[in-house]
Amino acid sequence: MINLYTSNNLEYLAKQLGENLYQKKKNILSPSTVIVQSLGMQRWISLKLAQQFGVFLNCRFPFPENFAQEIFKAVIPDYELSPLYTNKALVWLIGSLLPQCLDEKPFEPVKQYLVVDGTISQVRLYQLAHRLAYMYDEYSVYFYRDILQWEKEPSNAWQVLLWRYIKNNISTDSKICHKAQLIEHVIKPLNDPKNTKVLKEKLADEVFLFGITVLPEYYITLFNAVSSIVPVHIFQLNPSKEYWFDIRSEKAILRIQRTIKAKNININDLHFEPGNPLLASLGKVGQEYIGLLLDYNAYDTITDEGQYTIRNSSTLLAHIQNDILHCIERGNGKHEKMAISPDDNSITIHSCHSPLREIEVLRDYIINILNTTAIVPNDIVVMAPDIDVYAPFIKAVFDEQVLHREGLPVLPYAIADQSYKNTSRFISAFSDVLEVLAGRLEADKVCELLDYEEITQRFGIEKHYVMAFHQWVEELNVR
Repeated sequence: MINLYTSNNLEYLAKQLGENLYQKKKNILSPSTVIVQSLGMQRWISLKLAQQFGVFLNCRFPFPENFAQEIFKAVIPDYELSPLYTNKALVWLIGSLLPQCLDEKPFEPVKQYLVVDGTISQVRLYQLAHRLAYMYDEYSVYFYRDILQWEKEPSNAWQVLLWRYIKNNISTDSKICHKAQLIEHVIKPLNDPKNTKVLKEKLADEVFLFGITVLPEYYITLFNAVSSIVPVHIFQLNPSKEYWFDIRSEKAILRIQRTIKAKNININDLHFEPGNPLLASLGKVGQEYIGLLLDYNAYDTITDEGQYTIRNSSTLLAHIQNDILHCIERGNGKHEKMAISPDDNSITIHSCHSPLREIEVLRDYIINILNTTAIVPNDIVVMAPDIDVYAPFIKAVFDEQVLHREGLPVLPYAIADQSYKNTSRFISAFSDVLEVLAGRLEADKVCELLDYEEITQRFGIEKHYVMAFHQWVEELNVR
């Protein structure tokens, strides 16, 4: 049984998770399993549960892929996921197989691309192999049914033929699998009532999924099968309590209209609902994911216990949140526009000329919020499309010594979801060395290597030599 808890309030979902963990814990010595999608969410939910209980421990937070591997090992231990199916390994295998296939008729388009002046371009071969490896790896999860169909039905498409060559080259043993085969093999024993007692001893008492933005059908199918053995609880943030999975943005409707115009179909016969335009344009990924979860409701495998919060405020942000909650659009004749106070600053936009300036403005804005409201640092979350771009500026601007020097209060902070390169100077230095060796030995890149103390200490290069080297490069105009 899958229990789906939905709300537009993440703190409410955290409270519900805590109550479920407390009430349904069968064995206090066995760790609870809460599946999350990022380290940031793991840290946030750990703090919330610690506040709720006073102390919180004995809980593990695997990612969906790691938990799936645990299920495969517990249920089908005889089947093994070959490491050669990862995209990094597939690059080299595809690079070796493609030249052998170019004389086959289906591979004629590939041959036209790879062969330059009578010889195979190694650069193009690597680039194509790299792209294909990535796509095959993605397909084995996001389109796993297609991958399985490729192996069963005849086809002359070169992509399908290449996949079959890859599979035969890796292993002809049916126990050596790729991801799509694993999900196919694991479903049958999970759904077999004869295995329930044995598998209950191998799996966690209960499984909780919290704050996951999107999951491919691959994992939803797996969790649905696991729910026949142990209860699975999904705590899902849903911005609207209405059924908003058929709404389309204006651009999407125009795109569909152009497509069906040639087929002599009236767009009005499709009954597309515009709903809330912000939700329709920015919520497409969540729309597909939550809609996929609700599709299982047709089989009575999901219990939806929704609890939604209406914002009791007259601010612009509160009005937008409530309009999204009710999936309405203001100013379209049905719902009048709301008057907003000129002093309303619930949503502000700052135009900055660089990432450094963005962080400086952010710091001043946070200090102002802390001084004028009851908000504390623990209540503030800052999001960025690529945190690695901003990480060095955050460390510089929010540095304790810098804040003391400028007479500003110290702001506690933590940066989550960074790449490994930015979490360790040693890893960063090693990565930069590899990039320099693979590049054209640009002067600025080589000079950056000398800024690492780990490198200068290893080779006994003193600071004044580093400064002299930088000066020589600049004076000689070395590029």
